[in-house]
Amino acid sequence: MKKLFFALAALTAAFTILSCQVNETDSHSAEVDRIMDEFNVPGVQLAYSLECGTGKGMFVEKYSLGEGIDSTTIFQAASLSKVVFAYTVMRLVDRGEMDIDKPLMEYYDNGRFRSEEDRALASKLTARLVLSHRSGLPNWAASPSSDGWPESEIKFKTAPAIFGDTTEMFTYSGEGYAYLQAVVEHISGLTLNELATREVFKPLEMKNSWYGWREDFEGHVTRGHQKDGTPADIIRYPRANSAYTLMTCASDYFKFLKALAKGRGLKPETFREMTTPQYEDDDTLRIYGSLPVSWGLGVGLTDDGALWHWGDNGSFKAFFALYPAKNSTAYRTTQKEQILIYMANSRNGLKILPRMLEIYFPKENMQVHKIPQWLDIHYGN
Repeated sequence: MKKLFFALAALTAAFTILSCQVNETDSHSAEVDRIMDEFNVPGVQLAYSLECGTGKGMFVEKYSLGEGIDSTTIFQAASLSKVVFAYTVMRLVDRGEMDIDKPLMEYYDNGRFRSEEDRALASKLTARLVLSHRSGLPNWAASPSSDGWPESEIKFKTAPAIFGDTTEMFTYSGEGYAYLQAVVEHISGLTLNELATREVFKPLEMKNSWYGWREDFEGHVTRGHQKDGTPADIIRYPRANSAYTLMTCASDYFKFLKALAKGRGLKPETFREMTTPQYEDDDTLRIYGSLPVSWGLGVGLTDDGALWHWGDNGSFKAFFALYPAKNSTAYRTTQKEQILIYMANSRNGLKILPRMLEIYFPKENMQVHKIPQWLDIHYGN
């Protein structure tokens, strides 16, 4: 039986509605439930917030829908892992502990670029190129959970973009993130989870978040499901990987997005850099054709100011989009802070995305509605 784990009447004090007029139409759990049934998605966790008035309060709704799913059930966040890691890296950059434009090979050589040509290309890689997916690297050199992956040879798909060059290609790469992880672990002397705990999990009280498996997750992790609803095996990742192994729940990740929306923990100039398209020429802002999508440092962007990312671990899918609060002279409006995060334990989890966006971002001119089209093109390439 699908159930709502946080009805509006039971919101905790931390999410008290301060100034919004709430009525039955403010709660969309029944609509989400119908969409899940239509697309055969067994379980969803969701958190949504919308700023009300002029910063006086926030309307928040949070759901856990599906048999056996509650507020602390652990999901695979898939590539939403990358955004938490990117934020962690930017905090190191903020404090001068690493240079975002210094070649990574000058910090650490992971020994996986073996040919003379690949080593020459690797010498050009920087954190900026990796975080903006302009590294030229493949998504993976081998299955990243396999025994042989840590020693597998990495070969470039294309030359990495040199900063300032307008011929760069968008080459989405988990391998690039894994290499950057090795670099920051070498620089800091800490593991990925030690870094993430220090920089993100502990400050934001994300108690149910961890890269890879944690013993206390036993019995609290949901299974993924195939398209026909068949349950998949629970995966206990053999190693922490910044690109895809974050285990978390929607309420934890929502805390991170609240901080990200405000640039909390980063200098204003660092947050601007993170959320600025990493391309030098107006003609190259678009990754695919005329769609209003570009890429910052670790996060997707839309022209009207949204930050977003998707996650795909096969039988787990995830998505977030947020609009930071700001005055927009271009659109002659004051943009209210708006955040949506959902995670689904099904291969069908991204099929519900267009409908979810219609519910939670109802204005037709909001460019987050172009993201499903962008994803269709991305997966088709």
